[in-house]
Amino acid sequence: MEKVALVMVVSPVIGHLTQALELAKLMLQRNNQLSITALIMKMSIDPEGTTKIQSLIASTNVERLDYQDLPTPEDTSDWNHTLWQGFLQQLIDYQKIHVRRIASKINHLSGFLLDLSCMAMVDVAEELGVPTYLFFTCSAAFFGLQSSRNIGQAGSCYWFLAYRRTKGIIVNTFADLETYAIQSFSIKSSSYGNSGLPPIYPVGPILSRSQIKTQSTNDNSELMNWLDCQPENSVVFLCFGSSGAFQSDQVHEIAYGIEQSGYRFIWGLRQPPANIGGLAREYENHEHVLPDGFLNRTASTGKVVGWVPQLDILSHPAVGGFVSHCGWNSVLESIVCGVPIATWPLYAEQ
Repeated sequence: MEKVALVMVVSPVIGHLTQALELAKLMLQRNNQLSITALIMKMSIDPEGTTKIQSLIASTNVERLDYQDLPTPEDTSDWNHTLWQGFLQQLIDYQKIHVRRIASKINHLSGFLLDLSCMAMVDVAEELGVPTYLFFTCSAAFFGLQSSRNIGQAGSCYWFLAYRRTKGIIVNTFADLETYAIQSFSIKSSSYGNSGLPPIYPVGPILSRSQIKTQSTNDNSELMNWLDCQPENSVVFLCFGSSGAFQSDQVHEIAYGIEQSGYRFIWGLRQPPANIGGLAREYENHEHVLPDGFLNRTASTGKVVGWVPQLDILSHPAVGGFVSHCGWNSVLESIVCGVPIATWPLYAEQ
């Protein structure tokens, strides 16, 4: 079998990158002639995210999966520092010339694998004469919704037009979960079937058990030991993703609800962005944002934490419920682990 090389370009968002690297590992397991080069971007406005990415890469050491760091821009003074999504798009545009330079030197280059945010790299793949595949990290239903909003409209967004230039769309989902959504793409009488979309490939559920460490969670053994001591299905896990955060009045209301319920709990609590459109952060001290005495009163029944290994917690037999923002990673993990969700959507496709 002839050797094949892919270039993977994924936005520096931890939820996207964890899925993409797990997909890369699965592909490499199935084809020993395949090699993948992952080009890694870093956002200077998100040092906490950069630390997580570095930890993820350090824990994802796989044969024939190579990493190359893309350069960090020296001067971003005129970039969008208000909205992190705007900053990210400028970063991706900046990296196009560097991706082209690196990819052009890879032997047996056969294609690009991109996530949604990096669809601008389709231009680079076409210049190099190789196909592009989109790895869509949300649900098939959301892809259908997003696509249907743009079909036939004069102002179709760039992302959707770029979808149609790809060779295939890989979605982290599975047919038993999204039967109707997946089938709708192949029905010729539907708007999707007549839209010229490339083939849709459901490949999920793809879950990541990579150990991501941060300054606040370098050692999760104490938390897991605490879970080991709790009765089966007795703990409620509250977690709202890497970008989910609440203002102090809402934090207080959640804390009152937890305390009055009397249930055991683990609560992943993150600090809101300093500015609207910014990035959530870790608290240095949770005590300052919680009601007076809350940590002392609940010391025997729960834990307030920062970044935690979500899949490890959900798969623990002591956990019986999940209060979630319903990011797609979280939905898949809860389904696989059989933990029911109390839904609290916050942003994006949720």
